[in-house]
This record gives sequence, structure tokens and C-alpha cells, in this order.
Amino acid sequence: MNCKKIKELIITDYVDGEIDSTLRKEIEGHLKVCNQCRQFMQALRQSAIEPFKGAKRNMPPESVWRNIESAIEQQRTKNVFGNIIDKIYTLFPVRKPALVVAAIIAIVLIALVIMKPPFDSRNAINAHLNEQVEFLAAINSGYEPAYPDMDYTDLGTSIEEYFL
Repeated sequence: MNCKKIKELIITDYVDGEIDSTLRKEIEGHLKVCNQCRQFMQALRQSAIEPFKGAKRNMPPESVWRNIESAIEQQRTKNVFGNIIDKIYTLFPVRKPALVVAAIIAIVLIALVIMKPPFDSRNAINAHLNEQVEFLAAINSGYEPAYPDMDYTDLGTSIEEYFL
């Protein structure tokens, strides 16, 4: 373990006695061989631990602890989505999320403009109109239609035949 990690553990859990035995042994072994970390530990004791050794311990009323617990619980339930977003940001660090969203939208729009859809509507409309023109020409003349098996004389419904 490096000195930076050892110093972090000393400040947080080692001094408070809240560290597990394997880490405690590892830190103590490091302190035996590393003079810089040992001096850091001594300076921490002199400045942060010794002045408070004789201090009287005051316990706040039980209502204060209940208020703290309820505030923590409310914060946990409120930050469910915040925690998910924080995890996403740690996986994909982004400084300007709006810029990234705008870039993604621009890329998608450019891709849609460049790539033509497989169905070209102008060609389909032209083909349909040509078919209709051919059909009408076949009805009005002796022109050979594209669909020779179709009976062009009986095109109406029974309601249309009633009125004709």
C-alpha cells in the first residue's frame, strides 16, 4: 500500500479505532518502516487528538439523533436517481452534459440526412400515378392494359350501379 493510502486510512479510521485488524496490522507495519508516515501520525496526534483527550463528552438529546436519522433517511430516498446519475458520471466523466447531448443529437440528425431511407416516396408516387394513367387509358380505348385478366366493365359497387 502506498503512503497516500496509508495517510488517508490514518486520518479516517485508524485514529478512531474503527479499522479492521488486517488493515491495522498493515498500517502499523508500514509505520515501522516509513519515517514520513510515522511523522505524519505524530503530527496528527499532537494537533488533532491530544487537545481533545481531556474533553468532557456531551451527548445530545435523543430527539436530536432521531431528527438526524430521519433527515438521512429522507436524503437517501430523495437521492435514488441522483445516485444512479452519479454512477453514470463516474463511468463516463463529462464536464458539460448539455454539450454532449447536443453533439449526440447533431450526429443522429446528420446520419439521418446522409442516409436515405430505403423507400423513396417520389418514385413510389410516380409509379402509382403511371399505373393509374395506364388504367384510365385502358378503360377509354382499346389499349392493352397491364392487367389483361381484369374485367374493366364491372368496376362499381352495387350502390354505384343503382344510381347509374
